[in-house]
Amino acid sequence: MNENDLYNELVRLGMNKILASDLATRFYHNEITIKDSEIVKLELQGFVRDEISIVKGEIKSLKTEFDSKLKLNNWMIGIALASQGAIGILVSLFFYVLNKL
Repeated sequence: MNENDLYNELVRLGMNKILASDLATRFYHNEITIKDSEIVKLELQGFVRDEISIVKGEIKSLKTEFDSKLKLNNWMIGIALASQGAIGILVSLFFYVLNKL
C-alpha cells in the first residue's frame, strides 16, 4: 500500500481531504503520533455514526413497506377465507332449501 492508496481509502471513508493527505504522508514516512491516531479515530467515528443513521433509516423504510404489504396480504387472505365461508353457507342453504321443496 502506498501513500496515494492510503489517502484514497481515508477519503473514501469520509475523511476531510486535507487531513487525509496529511495523515497519509505522515503514515507513509512513519511520522504518525498518538494525536494523529486520535484524530483518525474521531473522524472515523463520525463517519460510522453517519452510516449507521443511514442504515437505520433504510431499515425503518423497509419495515414500513413490509408491514404495509403484510397488512394488505392479511386483508386479502381474510377476504378469500370469508368468501369461501360465505359460499359454503350459501351452498348449504341452497341444498337445504332444495331438500325442503
